[in-house]
Amino acid sequence: MKLIVHTVIKPLLLGTLLTLVPLAAQGHRPDPRPHHDGGPGFGLQNLTEAQKTSLKAIADKHKAAMESKHKAEGEAQEAFQKAMRDPATKEADLKALFDKASQARFAALLEHRAMMQESQAILTAEQKAELQKRQAGGPEGKPEHRGAGPGEFGPHHRGPGAEHDGHGPDIGGVREP
Repeated sequence: MKLIVHTVIKPLLLGTLLTLVPLAAQGHRPDPRPHHDGGPGFGLQNLTEAQKTSLKAIADKHKAAMESKHKAEGEAQEAFQKAMRDPATKEADLKALFDKASQARFAALLEHRAMMQESQAILTAEQKAELQKRQAGGPEGKPEHRGAGPGEFGPHHRGPGAEHDGHGPDIGGVREP
C-alpha cells in the first residue's frame, strides 16, 4: 500500500497541484474580441435620440451599483486565488472563499441583468428582434464564442471519454502532434 502511495498517488497529486496553481494565478483576462463602444444602446444603429437619452440615464442609474459589485467580485476572487496559492489554507477555508467569490459574481450579474431588462423595455419590437439576432449570432450572423479563454474550461476542454483530436495535452496515451 505504501508503495502505491509513494509511486502513484503522491506524484499524481503533486502534478495536479503544479498544474492548477498557475491556472488559478492567471485570474480573469479581458475579452480580446471587439465590442461596440460600451455606451448604452447595445451597439444598435437605429436608436432615436430619446432612446439614447433614456439608455444613458439607465446606465448612469446603475453605474455606482455595478462598480461596487464588480469591485467586491474582484476582491473576493483575488482573496480566493491568494488562498489557492497558499498550501497552508484549509479546504474548508477555500470553500468559504470560493462561495463568497461566487456570490459576489452572481450579485454583479443580477445588477447587470436588471440594467439590461430596464434598457430593453424602451426598445421597439424591431430593435428587440435585431438585438436578439445579434445576441444569438453575433453582428455578422456567425455564432459568437462565449466560452472560456485559453487555459480555462471551455469548448476545447478534454473531459473523460473525449476522443483526442490532436489539440491539447496528451490524453489517454495519445501523444500530442
